[in-house]
Amino acid sequence: MHDDKPRLLAENHLLGVETKKYFEKLQEKRGIDRTVITHGWIIAYLYHETTVEKKNIYQKDIEKTMHLPRSTATTILQKFEREDLIRRVFVEGDARLKKIELTEKGVAFYKDTITDFEETEARARRGITEEEYQKYMEILHKMRSNFKKEEC
Repeated sequence: MHDDKPRLLAENHLLGVETKKYFEKLQEKRGIDRTVITHGWIIAYLYHETTVEKKNIYQKDIEKTMHLPRSTATTILQKFEREDLIRRVFVEGDARLKKIELTEKGVAFYKDTITDFEETEARARRGITEEEYQKYMEILHKMRSNFKKEEC
């Protein structure tokens, strides 16, 4: 990387690129060639919130949690519906609301995807001690909070 570039931004970008490439290769090995890492995170979020936490999740929750514009969330969720990964179910008492549920195929997709996430993280953590990892996570959280404290 050039010395005239902000190193933090450049290294974060490159780590993201390498992480995505590795994850996508794992997905390809499973015969899943349509998934981008963000889609995997959305499916994982849906699984955790609906199956583990037993919450009703709506499109607006996905938009907020994943920091997605409405149009992007709509496009992704429509894709998931076409692929039978999710279904939208009317909520009793409010015909305007539709909660999002994973289908059996969506749950299976989650299980494959979470395995690939775990393998990707294990690859990234090779040669890194637990202490180094914990310090890195602490620093990342501090950096993220720096953006939440102030607006540009």
